[in-house]
Amino acid sequence: MILSKLRVQNFRSIKDTGDIPVTRLLAFIGENNCGKSNIISAVERLLSGGSAGTTRDDFNDPAQPIIIIGRFDELLPEEKKRWRSYLVNGSLLLQKNMVLQTDDRSGKEKVEAEFHGYRAEPKDWFFSLSKISEKLGDRPNWKKVAEDNGLPDYFFEDGRCNKTIFSKALSRYIDENDIQYDEPDVSTTQALGLQSNVVATLPRIHFLKAITDYSDETDKRTSGTTFRRLMGDLSERILKNDPEYKKVEEALEQIRSLLNTPGNSGRTRRLETLSIIETKITEFLKKLMPSVTSVSLSVALDDIKSIFSNGISLSVNDGVPTDVLAKGHGLQRCIVFTLLQALILNERNQLMAKSGEQLPPGPPIILAIEEPELYICPPSHNTL
Repeated sequence: MILSKLRVQNFRSIKDTGDIPVTRLLAFIGENNCGKSNIISAVERLLSGGSAGTTRDDFNDPAQPIIIIGRFDELLPEEKKRWRSYLVNGSLLLQKNMVLQTDDRSGKEKVEAEFHGYRAEPKDWFFSLSKISEKLGDRPNWKKVAEDNGLPDYFFEDGRCNKTIFSKALSRYIDENDIQYDEPDVSTTQALGLQSNVVATLPRIHFLKAITDYSDETDKRTSGTTFRRLMGDLSERILKNDPEYKKVEEALEQIRSLLNTPGNSGRTRRLETLSIIETKITEFLKKLMPSVTSVSLSVALDDIKSIFSNGISLSVNDGVPTDVLAKGHGLQRCIVFTLLQALILNERNQLMAKSGEQLPPGPPIILAIEEPELYICPPSHNTL
């Protein structure tokens, strides 16, 4: 899917942008301090979970909510299936609301964020809990609804069917089958629930800011930087298509087996030292808490994307081979931009020869550049 329209209200210097058409190549031109960067920051928040670092200072009027609305088009088949109950004329309309609230216990202010969308109901009444209640009342015979409409066996548990069983089975049926929906009611939005599920399908944004310390951007120890997110994207979108990548997954699985209790036969035997540690901790705890029967240690191992995001360092030889953190900001800025260029070439199938079965493409990427001339025409030398 791609972002095709945007509207921002009550965010920083912005009262209301009105509808902004978004094209594949879009430039905002205006005088300093007129809100260009604020629009890009609003897109960042729309595509992120939670409040995304929003504070009271980001509200134009703290008494009113920040509202960011995006329209997404060109959905892939799997995206259409996932969002089919929220599509309006084939487009996905998402609204993110952020409000200032005061915590009752601490008295501190916090920003609460929630995604909203325009939800449609299935055309067939027996696929909609609200239509069932409207047709049969608040206490329908759920078993009879399932039987009369030929719903599958998993709508029944030990021959029984109640609202809980029906609801769970209905979610499975809708997920597995292509059912028809009414047109969404666009008079009001409805909350979408778990934000991670929403964000997982949205485009990703990389925002390169003009004023920043690029030693922070390229520092592997700094969380959430463009550099780290780019390395994660590179590993996810490129490495997994390498014919030898399976060896990496096998090695990671072997390490998991060595560090954790095996759940299946045939796995690598766990390190005996860990079992000894568990036994000793259990013995010590029993003396203090007799009810304790055992202690189990488990080690969470990052996937390859997290490893690349968190653990990679970069050395550059520009006459003196040193870590990129020791280089000047101009070179650091160029490093981040060249990573983006590699991603772009990969998305165009121009980075490397393709062989064998390829994985599906990852989520679309939105590249936002503040003062792009800093990246397109980096200075070849510094002037004092």
